[in-house]
Amino acid sequence: MIKDNNFTSKHLNFVDLSLSRIRYFLDKIGNPQDKINNIIHVAGTNGKGSTCAFLRAILEGHGFSVNVFTSPHLVCYNERFRIHGQLISDEYLKEVKQKIEQIEGNDNLTIFELTMVMGFIAFLENKADFTIIEVGLGGRLDASNVIKNPLLSVITTIDYDHQSFLGNTLGQIAYEKAGIIKHNSLTITDYQDSEVARSLKKYAKNMNSNIICGGEDYKIDFIEGEQPVLTYQDKKIILPKLKLLGQHQYYNVSMAIVSCINILQDKFNYDNLPKFLDKVQWQGRLQKVSSLYGVNFDNSEVYLDGAHNVSGSRALCNFIDDNYDKDVVVHIFLGMLVRKDLDGFLQNIVKLTSKFKIIIYPVEVPNHDSYSNEDILNKLAEYNLNGEAYNDMGKKLAEINNKDGKKLIIICGSLYLLGKILEDNIGIK
Repeated sequence: MIKDNNFTSKHLNFVDLSLSRIRYFLDKIGNPQDKINNIIHVAGTNGKGSTCAFLRAILEGHGFSVNVFTSPHLVCYNERFRIHGQLISDEYLKEVKQKIEQIEGNDNLTIFELTMVMGFIAFLENKADFTIIEVGLGGRLDASNVIKNPLLSVITTIDYDHQSFLGNTLGQIAYEKAGIIKHNSLTITDYQDSEVARSLKKYAKNMNSNIICGGEDYKIDFIEGEQPVLTYQDKKIILPKLKLLGQHQYYNVSMAIVSCINILQDKFNYDNLPKFLDKVQWQGRLQKVSSLYGVNFDNSEVYLDGAHNVSGSRALCNFIDDNYDKDVVVHIFLGMLVRKDLDGFLQNIVKLTSKFKIIIYPVEVPNHDSYSNEDILNKLAEYNLNGEAYNDMGKKLAEINNKDGKKLIIICGSLYLLGKILEDNIGIK
């Protein structure tokens, strides 16, 4: 599998939200993106990857072939491209990249633009019944938004993140995400904050696009002791137990179900839905692990979670609160990039301290501009949260595991951190 350290080293390693470069380059190679049919374009703040996984599972369950583009990857570059259900091979990925590098002007592309172009070429050369494409950052000016006529646009929950690129209000962020909505199209969106919902509806109206909104056009009911129920078009669907943990995943799977009902209509197989969804997994999203760094967790429950922003920490804290009793001690290893909102992240954790004893261990994210251990410990002190320094994660995990009593260990804060841990311990599943 290909690591991207050297694979993309010739290209521009920065974020510059613009469509001019990639449009110019795609035009030179015949606009492959315009020749890919049945594209499902997915934007949002959190839940994009999980929603793509659910969409893929439902469509493949109905017997269709599916290509998928997602980002970022955790361990290897290949993870970004799935062709007919399989990760792209090293050989083919290199072949596609070489084709691009033979064309003048390729070195003007940013790394993400290069990646998106590779996806368009690979998906055109290996056509599928449906192609799912996840937005990288934002929507309106994201490199994926050269797509002209998607079959469907899907917008997951929108919250604060990447404010330096997308704006400082939810309305501004929603406007950027709504940029994937095209003229005379259909959009499915999650339950949203009222300001976000107004912005999305206004954008859709201006584009003469139909929009199906969570909480209005479809609803999810959580009934104590029973499975959640999705109601859409006067039909009640009992949602099956998911391998992906957390209540927020039922919102993601509901968007996927509503999307596929609209795509497949009378061909949608309600009876086999539990079977289609049974095997859906997504690495680094409340992923339970049995061992790390040689430590077997025979006395603890341990999860890796990609929560790296305020919305993600809220979902993580809800999972802890919903699934564990107050006698559990919660140990959180936290590593975050400096561009992320550490205060907002911790404010959600503070709310748990009325129920749980919580100890937080700072982690510096390797090879990335992350908060230092000292930064995190100082911030923990501001919120009266218990922080503890350590020298070796493996030794600290062993020490925690060997303590008496019920223990929950969460490693979170950055997908790059999880990628390094998966690379060191688990690899690709």
